[in-house]
Amino acid sequence: MKKSMIFVLLLMCIGIFSAFAQSNRIVNFDGITYQVVTNPDDFVASFINQRPAAIIYRINDYLQIGQAIMREAENLNIDVTQVYDPTTLVRADTMQLIPRAEVFRHIMPDTTIVGPNSGTQVTSNIEVYMFNKVRPVSNISRQQSAANLLIYFKYVAEEWWLTLSAQQRNDRICDSCYKGIRYGGGYIYGYIAGNVIRSWRLWCDDCMDERVQNYKDHGLWKSGGNGFFEAEDVRRANEFASGRR
Repeated sequence: MKKSMIFVLLLMCIGIFSAFAQSNRIVNFDGITYQVVTNPDDFVASFINQRPAAIIYRINDYLQIGQAIMREAENLNIDVTQVYDPTTLVRADTMQLIPRAEVFRHIMPDTTIVGPNSGTQVTSNIEVYMFNKVRPVSNISRQQSAANLLIYFKYVAEEWWLTLSAQQRNDRICDSCYKGIRYGGGYIYGYIAGNVIRSWRLWCDDCMDERVQNYKDHGLWKSGGNGFFEAEDVRRANEFASGRR
């Protein structure tokens, strides 16, 4: 057999093996195991089939990948916002969340970004993961999940207070009712992933109790109910309460 033919066959075998290995690759993040895919169509298909999946790509291709996912979702008449969160990216080498300011740099490359972590820059063209919104089904009751939400958001608040500098450690006000909150108190609506705390709202005890009661009575937001919390909030709370965070 000619050497050139052997070389071609060798390349084909390497390609087949590489594709097989990639299709069987998994990654764990935030308590969930995801199958790794490289194709936007496969990423959307995983959502349709309700399989947790992570797409891996170079961060410089962020816009192209996002547009391809959107096109495929539109072709299948799916709301792309239900498929994935485009602002949640994780470095493939360290499995650390990328600051949102850096993500927005890739969404709006010609815009000056200001705010927390706006000076943080990710190494150019690193590999990143982006995850679909498929989550394992829980058999925990809504009553227990409500209690776990209180436990989890209290924990996030305690950790959030500790991240503040000495000059920032003073009393705050509730982001909902503007009632005063003593240093170390209240609840943070957000989550912790790795060494990053994402905090969206600081609520007093009364406002959190009201929202948790709303969840008990009406269920999840975006699920046919009138509740406030999303499935992802409940999953994190239940996993934390079970010691699986």
